[in-house]
Amino acid sequence: MSGDPNLRLIKKYKVHLRTILYPSIKEILDRLDAEDIINHSEYIMLDEKPRAELPRFLLDHLIDMGEGVCTRFLKETLLPYCRENTPLRDRLMSETKPVYEVLMTLKTDVTDSVTSGTERVKASREDFYNSTKGEEYVYRVRPRGPARQRQALIINNMNFTGEGLLKRNGSEEDVKYLVWLFKELDYTPIVHKDQSAEEIENLVKKFAKMDEHMHSDSTFVVVMSHGCNRGVFGKGKNDLLSIETIYTALNNNNCPGLKDKPKIIIVQACRVDIATDSAAPKEVVDANWETGGCRVPRESDMTCLYSTLPDDVSYRSRIKGSFLIQHLVEVMKEHACTEHVQELFTRVKDKCSMKDPPQMPVDERNSLRRRFYLFPGF
Repeated sequence: MSGDPNLRLIKKYKVHLRTILYPSIKEILDRLDAEDIINHSEYIMLDEKPRAELPRFLLDHLIDMGEGVCTRFLKETLLPYCRENTPLRDRLMSETKPVYEVLMTLKTDVTDSVTSGTERVKASREDFYNSTKGEEYVYRVRPRGPARQRQALIINNMNFTGEGLLKRNGSEEDVKYLVWLFKELDYTPIVHKDQSAEEIENLVKKFAKMDEHMHSDSTFVVVMSHGCNRGVFGKGKNDLLSIETIYTALNNNNCPGLKDKPKIIIVQACRVDIATDSAAPKEVVDANWETGGCRVPRESDMTCLYSTLPDDVSYRSRIKGSFLIQHLVEVMKEHACTEHVQELFTRVKDKCSMKDPPQMPVDERNSLRRRFYLFPGF
């Protein structure tokens, strides 16, 4: 007999659950895929079943997968969905009360806690902070307080006008989790949505000139959109921005407020060239950008975490958002208290590479000269 009480529970109420889950079965299947409770091959196999039979096939498959899987299904899929779907919750409560009561006892995951405002990034220990902050090859951080004015820029393109560029469903979840993460790390998040390539360029230039950077110790810039090997798309298919534009806007000549301070760029986009008549990305040299006359390296203290290797695709769940942002938030929540950014990125890359299907993020253009600790809580 199975030692998993939730497996026995689903077996007992399987007939009732088939009827209750039927109206939402496609959404539930998507969530199981997004949560990695089933792999993508299993998702395709189940998705090909007739809709009327899908609840039976799905529940049988979860039961056959063995102990622990049914608990994950209840906790990570059914419980969050019940919170959004009142009719489903009401039917569970009235027709399978024991299942509903078990659901109400389960602890939610990180992303649900983010939504409810109960989750926190783990804080660094005071002894670790005091022993590490002054080391020779560690970036200096300003102490937390009103005088520190950290800024983070988030640009997310979800809706597009260009032919062949589909809506990036799920990317709004990425924005939500990034806003939470940056607030936890004491950055002020600045969010812009559905921008053209020219608008993105102007936003990054404006961000680079902010006076607040003089009172900051670092920054994050996140750009999420469709993309190809030559850059990321604005709202249209013929609207392409070179990532070089972002590097240039944040270099020491054009962003003096962040000179000698870590600048972390994160790009969530595919890098596969598609058949298109796109014009080349805009020339990144702007005659209006002044050199400032200071004798410093043109570019330093910068790194970029790209969601995938050149000539490869980047994956995004329609429910949970992109693999990269999901794992970035998870890793920083747990490990930013003791690890520097490059170590955190290594964890993110490993997690993404183990997904099904796999994805290999890469950190590029790394000119960080020291270890950058975020020291959450300080």
